Amino acid sequence: MERLTHVDGRHVLRIERRLAHPPARVWRALITPAELSRWFPADVSGGFEPGGKLTFTFREEEAPPSDGQVVAFEPERVFAFTWEEDVLRWELAPDGEGSLLTLVHTFDDGPGAASFATGWVACIDVLDASLDGRPTAEPSAGWTAATHDHYLDAFGLREGVTETTPGGGWRVRFVRQLTKPVGTVWERLSAPDGLDPAGDRQEQAPTSLRYRWAGEPGATLGWELSPGPGGARAVLTVAGSAASPRSAEQAYRACRDRLDALAADLRA
Repeated sequence: MERLTHVDGRHVLRIERRLAHPPARVWRALITPAELSRWFPADVSGGFEPGGKLTFTFREEEAPPSDGQVVAFEPERVFAFTWEEDVLRWELAPDGEGSLLTLVHTFDDGPGAASFATGWVACIDVLDASLDGRPTAEPSAGWTAATHDHYLDAFGLREGVTETTPGGGWRVRFVRQLTKPVGTVWERLSAPDGLDPAGDRQEQAPTSLRYRWAGEPGATLGWELSPGPGGARAVLTVAGSAASPRSAEQAYRACRDRLDALAADLRA
C-alpha cells in the first residue's frame, strides 16, 4: 500500500509491505552495509547507531556523495535517518511468522512523489527477493515509466492551478515530473502538436521555450525544463489576457492533455 499525505507543510509518502521473514532477519538487511547494497539505491557507510553520521554514495556516480544522520534506532523496530533534507523512517512489526515493513519518507519536492514511490517500491521488491534468496537486479531495473505515471494518478499529481491576473487575465500552470531526461523531452517538444508555436518564439535550448499560442490573441505559452528525480521536471504555463477568446478552463484542459500525451510518448 502506498499513500501520500501532507504534514506540517511537507510531503509524507507511506509504503507498507508484508514480508515472509521475521523482524530480526529484516533488521539485518536494514542496517548491514553489505546487505543494504543489494537493494538500497546507494551504498551507505558510517555509524549505524543513534546519532551516527551516514554517507550515501551512488554506485553509478549519478550524483555526488551526500550526508545524513541516524535520528531513531530501536533494534528490530525502527531505523530512521536523514538523507540531506529528507527523512526516511523504516519501521518493523511482527506479522504472523513474517514482518510488516513500513517506510515513511518525508520530503519537500511534491512533484517528485511519483518518482520516489516508484523507486522505493522497486527497492523493496529487490529487498524481498534478496531475503528469499531469489536472484536480484539493481533496484533501478524495476523502475518503469508506467508505474511512475500510475502514481501520478494515485497521488493527484496530474493537476495544475489556475489563477486570475491583473486586468481580467488568467494564468494556468502545471508542474509535472517526466520519465526521460531533459534532452529527450526537449526533442519531443520540437515535434508538431496542438500547441504549435505561432510566432515570437524564444528559446534557450534545452531548458526554456516561449511563444504565442496559435490562434489565441493575447495568449502566450511557456515550457521550462530542469532535472528532477527520474527525469525532466516540466513547468508548463499558459497566460491569457482579457482579449483571449479561450477561457482558462479550456486552456487548463488543453495543457493537461498535452502533458498526458507527452508522458505517453515518453513511455513508448
